[in-house]
Amino acid sequence: DDSEEDYYNADVQEYWIISSMERSVEIYYLVAGRYVLQDCYILQDDPEEDYCNADQVITLRAFPNISLTLAEIFENRD
Repeated sequence: DDSEEDYYNADVQEYWIISSMERSVEIYYLVAGRYVLQDCYILQDDPEEDYCNADQVITLRAFPNISLTLAEIFENRD
């Protein structure tokens, strides 16, 4: 993937792919010279369901003071 090569050349240690259509977040980290999928989330925001994860907090590894919940990431994206 050309974008991954660009990220690698720029020494990007982490990148996220966010899909508003799927309401998903994939987080990739640079490990031993290649990007590895570390975490994958799909927003489930029905509070009546046991698998509701809208309050799941995700923190940027490179900037640990920056955190978002899944609900915040997809807020106003309907």
